[in-house]
Amino acid sequence: MGYLRKKRFSLGEVVGLLTIAFIGLAIIGYAASVTVPNTFSPGTTISSTEVNDNFTALKNGIDENKSVAGCSPEVLSTNLTTTVADIASVTISVPGPGRVMVSGSGTFSLNNDGSEWEGDVWIADSSGGMGGDFRNFWRGPINLPTGTYATPFHEQAIFEESAGGTVTYYLTGRYFGTQPINALRASICAVFTPN
Repeated sequence: MGYLRKKRFSLGEVVGLLTIAFIGLAIIGYAASVTVPNTFSPGTTISSTEVNDNFTALKNGIDENKSVAGCSPEVLSTNLTTTVADIASVTISVPGPGRVMVSGSGTFSLNNDGSEWEGDVWIADSSGGMGGDFRNFWRGPINLPTGTYATPFHEQAIFEESAGGTVTYYLTGRYFGTQPINALRASICAVFTPN
């Protein structure tokens, strides 16, 4: 303290000290007045309570500006036949117009007897319906050694929905030839994105 009593400050030093003090007070005042917004916006921070509230709102009611998703339970085994059959299905409620990306997967399996075979799967928007141009197929040539064969499959399609409502999509398939083919551990998922 003795140093400060003996020290004489120049006018420039006094102005500098007062400027630093005013800037410090302005920063403190600004920080006290800032509030955290309660919406999801890039570059902002929200509390865990606000995140939980948004998830609860999604469970309780669908906003037409939100995405919606759903998946079927896993189907352990489906014996494909020579006629079109549903392997798995998923139903979602879309809130309005938009696109739905649907994907299905599983494993083809068969006990080969040496004859030619082919298994097909696709995604359709009606039970037993035919899919688009993109189909996942598995083919075995004649005289392939006997034994058990398996391979994974994955199929994907995009559907346009013009209005809100409940929609169902199907992972569908069949086989050609004389050997039955199984679809194992199959499931289908759908994700809606608004326009």
